Amino acid sequence: MLDTHTQTLVDSIAETLETMAFIMAMPAEEQLEAPCTSVKVSMSFEGPVSGTIEIMGGNELVELIAANFLGLEPEDDDVREKQIDAFKELLNTICGILLPKLATAESDIFDITIPVATEYEDVANWDAFVAQEHIAILDCDYYPLAISITTSE
Repeated sequence: MLDTHTQTLVDSIAETLETMAFIMAMPAEEQLEAPCTSVKVSMSFEGPVSGTIEIMGGNELVELIAANFLGLEPEDDDVREKQIDAFKELLNTICGILLPKLATAESDIFDITIPVATEYEDVANWDAFVAQEHIAILDCDYYPLAISITTSE
């Protein structure tokens, strides 16, 4: 059972991926294969609720998101940098959908940081991330996406 903030994040991610990248995201019903190489993007927010959101996906999912979102092809110039930027923009958009849902009043204001990306070349980093508490794993067209939201109110 997911806590309220994690469920709200899951809903926000599903909405964002479906509308921006044409990818269906739902809680994983079975264990998906852990990606060997991955990217984690995180950003923090402050307001009536403060915290950090992290999403981590394998390179294949990041490439799919960039291809669907930006129309990028593997042979495009600076493709890796653009793929990472698309993944960061995905998180930025997720926050834009999520934060109003966390607000306690219409007049609430949130300050957010710029998304930061970290690339990993080892499955051990994925395993360490998903072993933490309050991690949810989504099935995004058969690719895993690990998500986390930590908050303090």
